[in-house]
Parts: sequence; structure tokens; C-alpha cells
Amino acid sequence: METSKLERDRLVRTVAKGAGVVFLGTAFARVLGYLIRAGIARGFGQEFYGLYSTGLALFTVVVAVALFGVPYALPRQISFHVAKGEWRDVKQSIVNAFLTLAGIGGILTIAFLVSTRTLASGFFHSPKIEVFLYYFGASIPFYLFLRLTAVVFGGFKNMRALVFFRDISRQGLIFLFLVVFWLLSLPGTHLGSIYLVGLGTGCAIAALTARRRLPAELKGHSVSLRAAGAFLKFSGPLMFVNVIMMSLHYTDTILLARFLDQEQVGIYNAAVPLADLLGVVYESFIPLTVPVMTTYFARKNGAFFRDVYSISCKWIYILTLPCYVLVLLYPEFLIHLMFGQEYISAARVLQVLSSGIFFSALVGPVGNVLIVIGRPKLVLLNSVGALVINVALNIVLIPIHGLLGAATATMISVLLYNGVALAQVFYLQRIVPPLSVYARISMAAAVPAACMAWLLPAMNFTGFVGATVAFLGAYLALNILLKTISADDKIILNEIKKQFG
Repeated sequence: METSKLERDRLVRTVAKGAGVVFLGTAFARVLGYLIRAGIARGFGQEFYGLYSTGLALFTVVVAVALFGVPYALPRQISFHVAKGEWRDVKQSIVNAFLTLAGIGGILTIAFLVSTRTLASGFFHSPKIEVFLYYFGASIPFYLFLRLTAVVFGGFKNMRALVFFRDISRQGLIFLFLVVFWLLSLPGTHLGSIYLVGLGTGCAIAALTARRRLPAELKGHSVSLRAAGAFLKFSGPLMFVNVIMMSLHYTDTILLARFLDQEQVGIYNAAVPLADLLGVVYESFIPLTVPVMTTYFARKNGAFFRDVYSISCKWIYILTLPCYVLVLLYPEFLIHLMFGQEYISAARVLQVLSSGIFFSALVGPVGNVLIVIGRPKLVLLNSVGALVINVALNIVLIPIHGLLGAATATMISVLLYNGVALAQVFYLQRIVPPLSVYARISMAAAVPAACMAWLLPAMNFTGFVGATVAFLGAYLALNILLKTISADDKIILNEIKKQFG
């Protein structure tokens, strides 16, 4: 019993420490990404911001294909083989992933660059977007190498390196080159160049530093090019999952560009990055919980496997809920603050998109649980169904309801995907989110949220800051009063404190 208690405390500390590192890095990168978008929107206007957003959306869908499920499959494979001491198989998995990305990425880069003119004139009906597409197409190989570097370190539970290569180096360099772009007064037509130069510089940094920080156990093992079949068999379905999930995220932007003008796309994308900020906590737990869950699954330790899921769900919910409350109460204020008065019509869009993301936080990493237990085909089927519904709803709702129709289509598809995945996880592993704890956390938010809603008509910047601080203080106090903070949570809080300390 004592050994089990020590093991559980170690588990809680591992999850908390890793999530704290990823949260800080991801939050910093998201803020930079948000500043990039806000800077483009304010400095170059709705049209150029719409062109940039459309090019980025299409680029993201293409690299999702090129990644071939590696961000899902490789961390699981590395963790599984490390838990069994199979270092040759670890190295083989990394080599297989590199060859996969090099081959598929090269083909898609060429295809993207060749088709830019056709896409600009035939699909988007906007010649101005052609230059943007060229820059984003040329960025594909650099993006893939950075993601592979991050994924490898994530598989070894090195969260600092994962966050640096996945987020900080990319967003930080793009932000830096945006500042240079602005200082040199370069034309908005070439805004896409900041992405290309930023990713290229990031790859140079990765190539110079990554090799020295990989585990020494990888050295001295021979690998075979013929052994790629098993990896591709596992990652193949996850490639489609990655493509579909990226498509779910960007289908609304792409179809808005097809049915409406670039100014409307720009307005819509004032809401998208704000809504995405709600996912920072969720994304902070995923990179570590997947390898940790895989380790316990490989050791057939079902109790700790479920503990990892439960701990993650609780803290994703407790940290995301107050942010969701702020978005629901003050959408106009938040958009006006960051993007300006001309983008304020995206307020309702922000509320709808945030509701879909909040539901993802509510159910926790259910899709990743299916991957860990070796059910990638279920994830694929769920994703296909969600994408079909998403595209169909966008096509129907955008012509009728415009921006709000696109947001509603995305929200419904996200709800369905996560709801089905939750039902499957319960059926296969008898895993459910900690609903009783959720109820107490929700009660802790309800009273201060009602007070903030009462203050809503008189809100200004100073009032917003003061009300937010008061809300968070009351929320924390009520959580303590309602005893939602357990012994395990105190360990987590201490680890988070160390990250800030």
C-alpha cells in the first residue's frame, strides 16, 4: 500500500511538473501568436489579415497531411518501447518518422507550389492570395522538421525541449520578423514571408541543438529501412485523424473565403485566436499525459492509467472554466481591446467557438486515450464523421447566417466528436470525467460569475481588470471552501508554484 501511495505521488508530481512547463511555454507562444494576428489585423487591415488567415488555414491542412499522424503515433511508440527497454525499436521509430515526413512532405510541397495560381484564381477568386500561398508552401519542409524535433522530445517526456521547438522558437521568430517587416515598411503583399523566414531560422536552431540532447541509449543501434511497415500501419490511420482535426479547425475559414470576401474572413479570425486561448490548458496536459498513460498501459496498470486521465480532466476543467466565463460575459470588450472596433461584430462568433473548445476541456483527452489503448481506427472513424458534418453544416449555414453559421457548424462538429469519443472510452475502459468534482468547481464559479454579469453594463478596462482579479480570488476561495482541492492537488499546486518560482 505504501509503495502504491509513493508511486501515485510521483505520478501526480510528474503530470503537474510537465503540465506546468508546457502550460507556461504554450501560453507564452499563444500570446505571441495572438500578438502576431492582432498586429497584422491592426497594421495592415481586414483584407490583408484575411489573406494571411486564409493562407495559414490552407497551409495547416496540408501540413496535417504531410505529418502522417506522426505527432500522435511517435510519442506513443517511443514511450511504449522505452517502458520495455527496447531502445533499438525507439530509434527505428524515429528513423521511420523522419523518412515518412521527408517523402510525403517533399511531394506535398511541390504540389502546393505548383497549384498556387489555380487555387488563387479558381477556388478563392482572389489573385492577391497567390503570393501568400507561395510563401506558405515553401514553409512546409521547415515546419515538418520543427514538429518532428518537438515530437521526439515529447516522447522522451522532455517538455522544455518540446515546447521550445514546437511553439516558442516558431512563434517567437515569426513575431520578431513581423516587427522587422513593420520597421522596414514592407508591402502587405509579402506578409507571408515572415512565416517562411521564421520557420527556416527555427529549423537551423533545431539542427544545431537537438542531436546533442537526445538520450545516449539511442547510439549504437542499427535500423532497417524495411522495418517501416509496422510504424506506417499504426500511424496511417492517425495521419487521416491529424488531417481531419486540422480541417475541423480551419474548414470554417476556408469555406468563408470561398463564399464571402476576405474582409469577412478577417473579422471572423479576430474571434478564432481568442477562442483558441481557451485550449491552452488542455494542450498543456496532452504532451505529457499521453506518454505517461502509455507507460502505465504497457505495464497493465489500469488504476494509475485511469488516475492520469482523472487528474488531467480535473485540472483542465478547473483552469479553463474561469477563462470561459470571461469570454461569455465580455466578448465585445475582449475583441475591441485586441483587434479594434471594426472587428467587434465577431463577438457572437467568439462565444460560439469558445463553447465548442470548452466542451473539449470538459471531457478531457478522450481521443488520446483511444490512441494509447491502440484504437486509432476508432479515432479515425470519429474524425471522419465530425468532418463530414462540419463541411455539410458550413456549406448550409454560411450562406444563410454568415460568420455565425460557420462558428455554429464548427461547434456542433466538435461536440459530436468529443461526445462519441467519451462514450467509446467509457465502453472500453470504464473511464469517465470526475463529474462530482466538476459540480463543485462549477458552483465555485457560479456566484462570482453572477456578480460579474451584474457589473457588465458599466464595464471599462479598469473595471474589467478589477472584476477579473476579484472573480479569480472568489473562485479560488470557494474551491477551497467546497473542498475541491485534495491532497493530490496540493502536490500539483506546489509543482506549479515551483514553475513560477
